Amino acid sequence: MRVGEYSGLDPVNPLDTSASASGSGVTVSSGNLATSAASELIFGAGYTSNQFVGGTNGFISRIITPMDEDIAGDEFVGTQGTYAATANNAASSASWVMQAAAFRVA
Repeated sequence: MRVGEYSGLDPVNPLDTSASASGSGVTVSSGNLATSAASELIFGAGYTSNQFVGGTNGFISRIITPMDEDIAGDEFVGTQGTYAATANNAASSASWVMQAAAFRVA
């Protein structure tokens, strides 16, 4: 589990949807989630047996932890659509888990 602190989210019903996936290899994705609002924050976090080297496809890395090189980041989206938390792993044989949650903006 990773925690991030954000302001400006819907105070009544912030969580829209979530996605989670696991696998091995360089390309990492939470799997698709479909947002229902025009303006949302997608928060994602990943764990790997190797090391993450950064976010991809609009997913911005906010931290790669120094001890185990796992990742947490976000993407702010302005249109309703399908998105995923994505990143690159340093080794093709590394196993990973990536999770994402979409939050409605107030």
